[in-house]
Amino acid sequence: MRLFFVILFEYFVFLTLKKEISKCTICKTKLELGSRPVQSFHKNSKIAIIGQAPGKAVHLSGIPWDDKSGNNLRKWLGISDETFYNPEEIALIPMEILFHYPNLEKKYF
Repeated sequence: MRLFFVILFEYFVFLTLKKEISKCTICKTKLELGSRPVQSFHKNSKIAIIGQAPGKAVHLSGIPWDDKSGNNLRKWLGISDETFYNPEEIALIPMEILFHYPNLEKKYF
């Protein structure tokens, strides 16, 4: 029974983290297109790629690394788009979240 509550708690923390990242608007007044945290991750992600602020193409598409830099990164890593965009394999998280929430690792990780 205890394991069930641990799993339930971890899932709740995961959902809370995703929600907090998605609603972040700290930079909205400093960005030409406003705030749109672009991220993709799963509680079972095996690798995390932390990237800087996305460019206009990514901001408009809402897909992390959906631009020339993403093409270069996937080629450099030697992985397919399918693997790269599978959140259970790779977490794609904006670096700004770590700066905006400096205690995030203590709270969630």
